[in-house]
Amino acid sequence: MKVLGVPRICLTSSENPSDALDVALGLAHGLRKVGKKIAICVHRTAFARSAILKRLSGNPISCLDPNLLTEEQILESLYVAGLGVDCLLIVTSENMLDTGGTGDANSRPVDIAALSRSPLFLVHRCAHPGETQEQVLLHLTNHIEKCSVKGLFLTQCEESEAVSAWTASLKERLSRTTLLHTIPAHSGKVPHPISDVQHASAPLIPRSTFDILSESFLKDSVLDQVLSLARQAPGLQIKDPRRVLHRNKVKIALADDICFSYLYQDNVRLLQYCGVEFIPFSPLTDIRIPKEASVVWLPGGYVTAYAHELTQNVQMYRSLRSFYDEGGKLIVESGSTAYLSEKFSIPSMDDAFSGVGIIPTSVCAGPERFSVDTFTLPVPSFLGEKGLKVGAAAASAWQFVEEAPGVFSAKGSNGDHQLQAYIEKNRVMALQGFFHLGATPRCIPELLAFCTSQKTG
Repeated sequence: MKVLGVPRICLTSSENPSDALDVALGLAHGLRKVGKKIAICVHRTAFARSAILKRLSGNPISCLDPNLLTEEQILESLYVAGLGVDCLLIVTSENMLDTGGTGDANSRPVDIAALSRSPLFLVHRCAHPGETQEQVLLHLTNHIEKCSVKGLFLTQCEESEAVSAWTASLKERLSRTTLLHTIPAHSGKVPHPISDVQHASAPLIPRSTFDILSESFLKDSVLDQVLSLARQAPGLQIKDPRRVLHRNKVKIALADDICFSYLYQDNVRLLQYCGVEFIPFSPLTDIRIPKEASVVWLPGGYVTAYAHELTQNVQMYRSLRSFYDEGGKLIVESGSTAYLSEKFSIPSMDDAFSGVGIIPTSVCAGPERFSVDTFTLPVPSFLGEKGLKVGAAAASAWQFVEEAPGVFSAKGSNGDHQLQAYIEKNRVMALQGFFHLGATPRCIPELLAFCTSQKTG
């Protein structure tokens, strides 16, 4: 058994989930400014939020998705995320009591806070059109009493006597609330809500944006109070996460740039826990893949936005093709299937684009929808045997157009969900979606064995 003992808090919102993200960004940046090491987890599958938060924290972001993970697996993810850090932040993607339409266990932010025994912090935007001050106070106090909220962050607070009086009245009613902190409005200074910033633009958000969001946390010992509450989270005994250390060093070249970074970052964190070394590279700007890597991993991304730049980097095309021809192995997710296909098309553009030509079919862009489910692979792959059930998010943003050897659809446990894939055994696994190793931990030794097996070209 292991003990989940890292100081931690759970951030949720009363109404608008983007408010919790803004506060998480400011809080995380403030903690890093005072020298604290942090890790961040998001509740549910949230690739865009994860990309922004990863840039700020410097660490992979774990997705605690109750549609994929059991309670035990969620706690294991938290344990691995919390190794070697001073504070763990859990950021929710819904309102405090929202179930996301599922009603499943741990589907609400209050449930994930209770499961992880994390002090719950509520984020509320002061501007509340259509309700009187008394209604707002009643709304907040009821939620705080019901869910044992330990702290309250009020955002978008304009400087005025009315707001000061309202805040004072709230403080009187919330005598049991350990921490009440007001955050001023940042009108015109930062994109709002910052969650509307596209994932591909995350690296372009200026550092000054994070500085502005963190300003109020660096005053009045707020960070000290937050850390004090985080340290109140009790130690939890959990099952020891399975750690597979392979006898050979595994090195994976991972595409990571402004175009490619859509993936379950949990996979990176879990494989690093098992001793894997990731070597980042950019298909956009580099001319070749890292020569020391035995596997190339191409996650999803904004191939539609960077189609011209990608196809103009002929040297990278040649490097990938040469790697494959010499027996190299590839893990491919979502938009990268288009990049590696023979040809890909984007309805909003007239011309089709030539891909690297490793996947022997054409791919077309379509409406983006996600279906998080457990899918049964009808053929063997380097994740396991035929019939293996894999936790994944199927994405419809790209679809294989033509039938070809190795192309198939995997059925989800929900009969309506399908996951398109192309598998060339011991060489390539390409999914129109994203797999989650934390949901299928028995795949990890299979994947490590695949990564260290001899080239088959």
